[in-house]
Order: sequence, then C-alpha cells, then structure tokens
Amino acid sequence: MREPLSCCARPMNWARNPLFNETLAELEKAKRGRKSDPILIYGTGMVYAAQGKRAEALQIIKELEEISGTSLGEAHWMAKIYATLNEKELALTWLERGLATGAIAPFFKDDPVWDPIRDDPRFAALVGKMVVPETAPKQ
Repeated sequence: MREPLSCCARPMNWARNPLFNETLAELEKAKRGRKSDPILIYGTGMVYAAQGKRAEALQIIKELEEISGTSLGEAHWMAKIYATLNEKELALTWLERGLATGAIAPFFKDDPVWDPIRDDPRFAALVGKMVVPETAPKQ
C-alpha cells in the first residue's frame, strides 16, 4: 500500500512511469477530500504533460493561475508543467516572474524536469538570481 500523497512526492518519478492511469486515479481519489489542493492539481498537470495531453495540462495551469492570483505562489509548479510540455519560453517566463516576486524559493536546479530549458542561458541566469540562505558555520 502506498503512503498518502506518494503520488505527489516526486512528480517526475511517476510522470516518467508508464502507469499514468493508476497515478491519475490515485490523484483523483486524493482530490475527493481536498478538491482545491494545489499540490494535487499540480500533480495531475504533471501527469497530463508527461502523457502529452497538452490541452488538459494547460487547463491545470489555468487552475493553478486562479489559485495563485497575484501572489504567483504556484509559479514554480506552472513552470515545471510548461517545461514538461517543452514550452521553453513559458517555463522560463514563469520561473522569472516567480523569482522576481519572491514566490519561488531556491529550487533544485538539476531536477530532470528542467532538462528542456537547462541549456538556455536564461535558465543559468535565473539560477544565479536565486538567494540561497546561508547555513550556520560548522563548529
């Protein structure tokens, strides 16, 4: 038996898994009790994008935009869905907007989801703009 929300823990792991229908069913089941939970909506969008279901993935992005509002709180997830759809310009735009407003915290730049935009110099520039909190010195 899977842990609750295991379907959302590492989206690219299951997005690359051919068990898309099983994952979507798990997400839908989880959404019954948490209909507007952004992580479940994002997870659904990632599966659709990985499946090549462009229209469905774009609809999920619209939902995330509505939830996010002017705070751009879901910008990181929208960028990931766009990157998975190979929409490089939109992925970079959402990353830039999110980082500029502080809506996106430092993220793992080597995540495979960024492969479609990793070689773009704008991605490196955005990664360079991330403010990584300093850790306490070791004693």
